[in-house]
Amino acid sequence: MSSDVAAPGAAGRPEDEPCGNAPPVPPGTWQVVREGSVVGFTVRHLVASLVHGRFDDVEGLIVVAPDVAGSSVAAQARASSITTGDPVRDEHLRSPAFLDAAAWPQLTLAGHGVTEDNGCYRATVSLTIRGITRPVAFDVACELLDPDGLRPPQLPRARFSARATVNRKDFGLRWNPAIEAGGILVGEEVHLQIDVLAERTEPDGALSPTGASPWHHGLVPPRAARVPDDAHEWVSFDDPDEDRTWLFDTTFLLSGWTCIYGRGCEGVLTGPAADLDQGCCSYGAHFTGPEDAARVAEIARSLGPDVWQFRGRARKGVVKSLPDGDLVTRLVDGACIFLNRPGFPGGAGCALHHAAARAGRSHVETKPEVCWQLPLRREDETAPDGRVTSVVRQWDRRHWGAGGGDFHWWCTEAPEAFRGASPVYRTMRTELEAMAGPSVYRLLAAYLDARFFPEPEGRGTARRTPVVVATPLPHPAVRRRA
Repeated sequence: MSSDVAAPGAAGRPEDEPCGNAPPVPPGTWQVVREGSVVGFTVRHLVASLVHGRFDDVEGLIVVAPDVAGSSVAAQARASSITTGDPVRDEHLRSPAFLDAAAWPQLTLAGHGVTEDNGCYRATVSLTIRGITRPVAFDVACELLDPDGLRPPQLPRARFSARATVNRKDFGLRWNPAIEAGGILVGEEVHLQIDVLAERTEPDGALSPTGASPWHHGLVPPRAARVPDDAHEWVSFDDPDEDRTWLFDTTFLLSGWTCIYGRGCEGVLTGPAADLDQGCCSYGAHFTGPEDAARVAEIARSLGPDVWQFRGRARKGVVKSLPDGDLVTRLVDGACIFLNRPGFPGGAGCALHHAAARAGRSHVETKPEVCWQLPLRREDETAPDGRVTSVVRQWDRRHWGAGGGDFHWWCTEAPEAFRGASPVYRTMRTELEAMAGPSVYRLLAAYLDARFFPEPEGRGTARRTPVVVATPLPHPAVRRRA
């Protein structure tokens, strides 16, 4: 297998390594054996030389399905176990300038689905480094060791190999000073060479009692052709303190959505309007009720003209009552009265948001509820027996009402908005705590952390079973782009 891949998603193999001549690996669940396994990489250094490195702390599971297309992998390498033979360089690689091993202790590889062509295999899986997940296509090969049956039949071993090339900048690894002779110190392309030894832990055809892989409940997405375009995954649990059930949209909460106001946001008008920098403020904010409106009006009275461009236009107040009784913020020059326009010395964007930042407060305290929640939304439904079901989900076009369908653009549909380095449940922790309460958030975050971002055990601690890092269903906006 080769590592001369041009970019993530492409792969090749050398002529001197033919496919299809190794004994087939029987179906089953295969556990990676740390001793005898290598997760290595090669990167160009000082233009002319190469640096070879590896991760010494590796574990994982490989599921070989009877139909190879249904095979799966879930593996991880401890970032702090990186070694290149140079202790000073290794510490630099563990530092925030590169892997930031303290903040992001694991690199993970997880996915489902393999294609086969004349005995050669390719797997497109999710690689996560520094909390950034990208699809990467690996050329893979497998070989049954001891095909003559000299090992105990219940403990067959196999060798699995994978090759791909990625651009390190795609994962936030951007450190790279120039050198005096020209060029850059470290190359951008990183060639990945994975060679692992694995033992089968379950017999032929017994992937699980149901015949499925260990990643149950759909947490490893099936092949793309089987996934509806708008599919989302959810998690539900009971509130520990009241008669309520919570239902969370984990597909959105695990996504990399981030607000791109002023960085490509096209707004919510009927045509592209990125140059106006209005974001979703073109129509003003609908208050949830009189208390919400009164709170914002009180905060508005404390804002000065240095932070609020239209302070002088608020003599009639900032709240307007519509014919149907709804309360909204007043508009000035075609947008919310609190929206500072481009060029304002105090900064473009929401004056309430700017004021909160200056005062060291959360914007949840200063903005209308709908504004700080977006693009999250909470819906409550009470059953006849009084039990409440609360749904926390992404805010879609339809939640704007009939006018939402006329928007030229909406951020939860736009791939360019899904480029954050951390998942939404972490970046919007304050909003989620305000919507569901700190105790419910802790339950949600603990579940998502353990399921998708497991922390390593302490050094010297033997792990009884390998961590299975589930692969969340990618957000529809990202799936459509792919």
